[in-house]
Amino acid sequence: MAMERRQAEDRLLDLLKEAAEECLINSSQITKGFDRMIDTVDDLSLDIPNAKRILKSLISKAASDGWLCASSLKSLLLEPRKRLLEDSFTRTFKMKSQSIIQEYFLSGDISEVCSCLDAENKISSGELNAIFIKRLITLAMDRKNREKEMASVLLSSLCFPADDVVNGFVMLKESADDTALDNPVVVEDLAMFLARAVVDEVLAPQHLEEVGSQFLGTDYWGQSASNGKVIAKGSTFWRAHLKVLGWWW
Repeated sequence: MAMERRQAEDRLLDLLKEAAEECLINSSQITKGFDRMIDTVDDLSLDIPNAKRILKSLISKAASDGWLCASSLKSLLLEPRKRLLEDSFTRTFKMKSQSIIQEYFLSGDISEVCSCLDAENKISSGELNAIFIKRLITLAMDRKNREKEMASVLLSSLCFPADDVVNGFVMLKESADDTALDNPVVVEDLAMFLARAVVDEVLAPQHLEEVGSQFLGTDYWGQSASNGKVIAKGSTFWRAHLKVLGWWW
């Protein structure tokens, strides 16, 4: 919020400082919160062009006030874990993808989306396909059922390779805990998108477990209960749909 509303920055930093001094939040929680911001700063840059510079400024002010240990944070110069592409072309693709998806939600023109993607992703890069899927579902989860349905219809129409779709959902799961701060039902939404992908034959049932297996053996899998819930709910929704007609949206 401080990054979006610069006029409120000082008040929000004072609030965080007071919370730290009153032991409402501890140093570990503060560090984890800022690390998550560092991990998502490139995505934030789509809406806040100077996001990285602003975040560096916030970290500097918090450290100078004594309630944040800057040396314990991840480096803003390092790329987030499992970042597939972060060159200028990819950042441009992310911004164009957002525009393409927003226009699609208004027009419903699937053929136009396909044409735009063909123009922007000439080499049919799997990494870019996964990035587009993540952006599509992320934007849909912030909207009403109409857009969620449109996103699922588009996903089934794009005919992306299953591996690219799996990678897109893995990227969504990686950011699920952060998304939950603004969307408390992200687990349910993401599980329904996964189940819908199976019903629409975008993914096979075994791909549900493949999405989960991407985290097996990692710290992230052990730390985030939301990931197991996504897979469990996705399987439940998929099996339930086989017994009834219609859909949940």
